[in-house]
Amino acid sequence: FRTGHKEQRSSRTATEKIEILDLTDSATQRLSGQAPSRELYTEIFQLCCRQRQVPFSPEVVDHLYSTYYDQGKPPRSSDPRDLLEITKSICRFKKQRVVLTPELISEAAERFFCQL
Repeated sequence: FRTGHKEQRSSRTATEKIEILDLTDSATQRLSGQAPSRELYTEIFQLCCRQRQVPFSPEVVDHLYSTYYDQGKPPRSSDPRDLLEITKSICRFKKQRVVLTPELISEAAERFFCQL
């Protein structure tokens, strides 16, 4: 059966496909109510940074854990994506480059976790 449309091939690389599968596993964890391990959370954060062309800073993840997650707020697999989007918005508003620092991620986290 021909539709007249050319066959579309995926332009994703093998690495991107693996990353998507990993995130799918993370989404499954989230839906099941499981919090991601710190190692998985860090990998997700790195992937989200790479997707948004924001340099990753491990001290930001350490700061999030010491300030929020180790204090009783369970981490979610979607937090890195949401926090980075808020961070980018803050930097856009301030007309500055996105450079992840504990101070900047704290500002984003306060908005995200409604602690203003």
